[in-house]
Amino acid sequence: SIPRGGTVTTRASACPACGMTISRIDNLPLFSYLNLGGRCRNCLSPIPIRYFLTELIGATIFGSLFLFELVTGATNVPGFKRYFYDGIIWIILYTKWPVIGIYLYHAALFSCLLMLSLMDIDRLRCPKWLAGIMLCVFAGLSIGIPTLQPVKFYHHLPTDLVSAIPPSMIPIVTCIAGGLIGWFLTSIIQYLCSRSKLTPPSSSVFSLAGMLVGIVLGWQAAVTILLFTAVVLAIICVIKQITKKRFLVSETIIFSVVAFLHHPLWRWFDGFW
Repeated sequence: SIPRGGTVTTRASACPACGMTISRIDNLPLFSYLNLGGRCRNCLSPIPIRYFLTELIGATIFGSLFLFELVTGATNVPGFKRYFYDGIIWIILYTKWPVIGIYLYHAALFSCLLMLSLMDIDRLRCPKWLAGIMLCVFAGLSIGIPTLQPVKFYHHLPTDLVSAIPPSMIPIVTCIAGGLIGWFLTSIIQYLCSRSKLTPPSSSVFSLAGMLVGIVLGWQAAVTILLFTAVVLAIICVIKQITKKRFLVSETIIFSVVAFLHHPLWRWFDGFW
């Protein structure tokens, strides 16, 4: 809605075919689509399967992070405090706020990546004001709440490089380094993909996605994820050359999928740094 100039706060959900306002009982994620058989209750027009799949992916994001990050006490996060006990009782009922905070922080990240992937499918540009809000919010939370930034920019780098930087500047430098490296590498991948005609003209959301991942997960994770993304895109390019078929792919979707698959193994991949 936002890239097309619509609003998500002051309008009610409505059927795109007949314009009838959708009642609350018919606007429940997943359940309502199945209950209605994929059709509008008023005009019986088919509801695009995209809505159902988007809700399903969103549920998968929150549910998966709940299982491998929240319940385990964020054991997948490198540099994060390890708790002697884990599980629903010890993490949620005996509330461990740092774990809940980083779970919500990462759930918000992957939700934004899902939104940007949908924009990329439609070749829509993310409004500058929305991009600015996302970057400022994620960076502000990372700088303001230390537990949300467990991997610093100097992680696995020589200590001499860090000694000259005031401790108060380290969170800021970490965010800037992650965002810049994410933007730089995504820009290179975009350029190579456009030269090989593997992707359509860029809508700039791929670079924004790279910056968000760099800010939230750190430049080390961003480099790892983008390296695997480049490998997948290269394989697709080879397949395209061999089969002689013309097709376009979304680098933002591939990047988002790789980032999500990387997340449960983040601590393991971090060990290679």
